[in-house]
Amino acid sequence: MLVFARLANYGVMMLSPLFLVRLFTVEQFGEYRGFMLYAGILQWIAGFSINDSLLYFIPLDPARTRAWIRSSILLVAILSSTVVAVALGVDAAMDGGLFGWFAAPLAIYLLAFANFDFWEGWYLSTGRTTAVLVYSTVRLALRMAVIVVAAAVWRDVQVVVWAVAITEALRLAGSALLWWRWDRKGRREQGILDALREQWRFCTATGLSRLVVMLNRNIGAVLIDRTLGKVELARFTVATYPEPAISAVTKSVFTVSLPELVRRRATEGAAAFDVWKRTVSWTSAGILPLLAYTLVAARDLVHVAFGEEYVSAAPLLQVFLIVMARKCVDFAVPLQAIGETRPLLLSNVVSLAVNAVALALLLPGYGSLGVVIAIAIATMVEPIMLAPLVSRRFGQRLARLLHWREMGKILLCTLAVAAVARAVHGVGLSPMAYLLVSAPAAFGTGALVLLLTRSSCVQAVLRVLRDGTHRPGWAR
Repeated sequence: MLVFARLANYGVMMLSPLFLVRLFTVEQFGEYRGFMLYAGILQWIAGFSINDSLLYFIPLDPARTRAWIRSSILLVAILSSTVVAVALGVDAAMDGGLFGWFAAPLAIYLLAFANFDFWEGWYLSTGRTTAVLVYSTVRLALRMAVIVVAAAVWRDVQVVVWAVAITEALRLAGSALLWWRWDRKGRREQGILDALREQWRFCTATGLSRLVVMLNRNIGAVLIDRTLGKVELARFTVATYPEPAISAVTKSVFTVSLPELVRRRATEGAAAFDVWKRTVSWTSAGILPLLAYTLVAARDLVHVAFGEEYVSAAPLLQVFLIVMARKCVDFAVPLQAIGETRPLLLSNVVSLAVNAVALALLLPGYGSLGVVIAIAIATMVEPIMLAPLVSRRFGQRLARLLHWREMGKILLCTLAVAAVARAVHGVGLSPMAYLLVSAPAAFGTGALVLLLTRSSCVQAVLRVLRDGTHRPGWAR
């Protein structure tokens, strides 16, 4: 259910660029993406993974649920206010050279977006994935509708940005009211200061780690915006367009597995690590064949989705698929399950350093393509550093960290999808006709390969269809 919720959310979110590239010029679209780029960076800092920490603390001590939520609200309020104050101060010191005209709507958007946004963490920690689907989908659909309607009516980036900021402010008001009505009915728990200390201690390493990941992911886009201009930023945005959907799937599956891993480790010890192994298999089965098809059909996909003026982004998209494929294996989750988060920070700091060096070497000569290559190189640091540590902590040999037989079946399926897509490409169809013919043929072949090889992922799906259960593949 959570994967469906995330996909529904990103399905809605991914519709807006398809409309905006047709309503804005390339320059305007790049300007809008510039606002969203800086907003995304700052909202990561403002949130600091505080609300995500509820996935750890509420299952660990359900009796203190209200205390954990109150602590989250207070920590996010303090941090987001500080981030906005510092950001506006830096912009003022640069005479508006950092944010320009969107400094004011950016501040409103950040405060409204970050605060009273604990609902998903709370719902997920208690297994209410349907509530997550409703809350997140309605919120995102409303925001995207506002963006598209404002763009269609006014064709003005400033109007769209202010509309987004006001929409989030209204969301904040409604969320705060709902929390106040729910919280006043409960008893006042003691120990809020203890909850603050525990939660901040946990989030310090996790939040810094994810902050470094975010900087690692966005530093290239910032450099493109500052050195190559809005048009190149627009093309880079198109090249990285599928990444949010891929992240939605991988993060959702691994997020659901984290509380399960915490609970099982308390009773089963290191044997609970099998939960993570199956999670990797499920994620890979859903993602890798899709990426293989995208690799072959990149130019046609960009042409149909965004128009001929963006086709030059296809090579960037093909290289960026390496980054998306790496998301199928998340070594951070097993370490989070045992409360060991400092290695995550260290690996991400090293990754950021590698990225910076690669950018310095590649950006001058290769432009946007160099940025994508640098990101791909940097994303390999985490598995190199964390895999041996996870192996030791869970008593697993490196050679047994994954279900290799199952992964072999998934890779065979992936190669089959790519081969069929490439074969159809040689026919010489128009971009739209090619996609209509090749996609069903390629993915149908991939599904058949998984079925014939008796993939455990396919067998689990068949059991769900036969028995009518909704248990995820790792909850066996």
